Amino acid sequence: MGEPLVQVVLLYILFIVLITILFGLLRKVFKNRIVIFCYVFILISPFLLYIPVEVNTFLYGKEFKDVEIDTGLNYPVVYYKVFSISKNEAELFFVEGENGYHEVGNFYYFVKENGKWKFNRWGRTMWTNYGGSASEFTVPPYF
Repeated sequence: MGEPLVQVVLLYILFIVLITILFGLLRKVFKNRIVIFCYVFILISPFLLYIPVEVNTFLYGKEFKDVEIDTGLNYPVVYYKVFSISKNEAELFFVEGENGYHEVGNFYYFVKENGKWKFNRWGRTMWTNYGGSASEFTVPPYF
């Protein structure tokens, strides 16, 4: 988990530096409040990616609270996020680990059968602290 987190933090820092330099140059040319408004909006724009996921989790997360996942390597769930959901299908990101530690981040897919959500398949492991080569991150990033 540490490696992807460092990558995301470095990307955000690089993003902030580049935007600050760009708007520093623009501010010398245009001395308007609109430039400052645009600067602030662009700086917070990466965080706007969290809104759909958090809204989906707030609205539909309770439906997945007691759904059983059978992958053979089940760890206790620390938290989960509803990345996408439709009438009959859902994609969730589960952060799993023992004793509250964030050890594995997996995507799981669910289908609705007879009005209840059922585990359909494992998607992919985005990151893990248990070894292996999974060191990606989600968009928006969750660790």
